[in-house]
Amino acid sequence: MTRLRALLLLSAATVAAVAVGQQRSGTPPVDNYGNVAVGTTATVIPAFPSPSRHGIALFNNGTATIFCGWDSSVTATNGFPVLAQSAASFQQPYWPAGQVLPAAMGTLYCIAAAAQTSPADTRWMEL
Repeated sequence: MTRLRALLLLSAATVAAVAVGQQRSGTPPVDNYGNVAVGTTATVIPAFPSPSRHGIALFNNGTATIFCGWDSSVTATNGFPVLAQSAASFQQPYWPAGQVLPAAMGTLYCIAAAAQTSPADTRWMEL
């Protein structure tokens, strides 16, 4: 009886967390927006990309420029710059209608060109 009650309480807590938009580590997010710290290594934005998104909007809330691209080899030399306190939006690469975009093709990576006092706070929203 105690195990059943504990299981029910755990299930209720999980439902409550999802209802208020909280994320549990290791599981896809329930919201299509959030923030991430972008440092000097390529960072996936977001950590769990939605396979049905058409694009992504970013706001660099940091103090230095970040650079974004569609693979983990993005650098300050080849990435698209998003200046500090500026916004940018990116469309998904073209993929035929009715087919699911392979996860590797729809992953956006961003990197900060130089170390900052703290990683760049980057806000994102999937479109």
